[in-house]
Amino acid sequence: MCSVEMELLPLLCLCLLSVSGTTFADGNKRPVIMVKEGKDATLPCSFPEKRKEPFRWMKEGQELVYKYHETGSPDQDPQFLGRVSHFSSELKKGNASIIIRNTKLSDSGHYTCEFPYIRQTFSIQLLVERVVIMVKEGSEATLPCSIRGISGKQSFRWIKDGLKLYDYQTTSQVSQLHGRVIHFESEVKKGNASIIIKNTKLSDSGHYTCEFPYIRQTFNIQLLVERVVIMVKEGSEATLPCYIGGISRKQPFRWMKDGQESVYEWDDTNSLHQGPQFFGRVSHSDSELKKGNASIILKNTKLSDSGHYTCTFSQQTFNMQLLVGDISKVSIRALNQTKNMAVLQCEVEADFLKPRIEWEDSDGNILPAEEPHITRIKSHYSITVQVVVTKTNNYHCVAEQEEISHEMKAETYVFVLDELDEWRSPPSWREILIICAFGCLLIGLLCCKKCCRRGSGANSRAAEAVPLRGRNPGGI
Repeated sequence: MCSVEMELLPLLCLCLLSVSGTTFADGNKRPVIMVKEGKDATLPCSFPEKRKEPFRWMKEGQELVYKYHETGSPDQDPQFLGRVSHFSSELKKGNASIIIRNTKLSDSGHYTCEFPYIRQTFSIQLLVERVVIMVKEGSEATLPCSIRGISGKQSFRWIKDGLKLYDYQTTSQVSQLHGRVIHFESEVKKGNASIIIKNTKLSDSGHYTCEFPYIRQTFNIQLLVERVVIMVKEGSEATLPCYIGGISRKQPFRWMKDGQESVYEWDDTNSLHQGPQFFGRVSHSDSELKKGNASIILKNTKLSDSGHYTCTFSQQTFNMQLLVGDISKVSIRALNQTKNMAVLQCEVEADFLKPRIEWEDSDGNILPAEEPHITRIKSHYSITVQVVVTKTNNYHCVAEQEEISHEMKAETYVFVLDELDEWRSPPSWREILIICAFGCLLIGLLCCKKCCRRGSGANSRAAEAVPLRGRNPGGI
């Protein structure tokens, strides 16, 4: 029974990792544990015999992480102070695993678990990955920050790119985020210092740090705010969103294009104003406006509608990009053709959205083609793609703007001789002339021969019909 338990110890250590991170190993290489920054990481280590044994953990062979001995408190490096612990109840089973709480990027590295009295060492690699949160511009972003084992409210603050952003104790906010940041008041006493940033902007992207100053705990997060891009096909409708929750009455709003051109404006006198380029093509929902929805619908979109749009509503601003795409031309021409092959070139003209171009045969099989040659002037794309074909078939060049599911194609038929077709193919004009010449010569020879035969036959008959002169048929 004892030997079975000892065999199960390494498995027990690795099972603990399912809570704190991902572990993998390759052959004889050291195991690798991957965790997100701020999460706990369990580093497994087991002694081959069932008894307590002093041990220590080192990082990069020099830095002391954790040292256990039977007398006194464990020793720790200042970098890990208060963040590392072992499994006390598991020590008698030979388990020397440790937990690193609230992992930092700087914790990444090579760790060794050492039993100095028996000269045994176990190695493991720890990789701490930065927490990255990605949101669309105008939406909300929740930045997590929490510590366990807290029974009362703790002061906390958030810092962005080294500058103080939000302070719970003073409830102060920088002007850039004024009125857009809130925390979970009922959760603070549970150690939850997470915040919500409303109506995110591109400038909100950056590195955020959550600090509990009195207990010296920090959490790091990367926030990436992406621009909202709306893509539609020319001639279709485009809905530009602009919404604020918690509004129960109509409020004025205004839409602008590229910061200068007026698109659509509604004021509290129930008056509508539209820019000349958009006149008669823009509308909003009056019933939705009462709910805080100032979105508009732009009908019959044009290429010139593409640009940067801004919605100003209830003292807040929403930004987005509109791209109106179109494929204006797809054509095919043969650059070179012989009896056995043909070089085809597909020529495509498109606007705003670069199309994906493929060559296909009549069965829909994609053909290997050369790399596209792309010329871009502002928002207009001119693209050519060449392909070499060696079989008779119908060939298609397909251009697609995948973002708006817009496709356009051209087709051509190519006749290519194969080895079987070469002797079945119709003769050339030179071959026809030679055949005709031989035919005429043969016919001429046959005619001559026939005429000669007729002439010799006539002479023989004439000789038989004429009597011999100087003979007397009746006398002697």
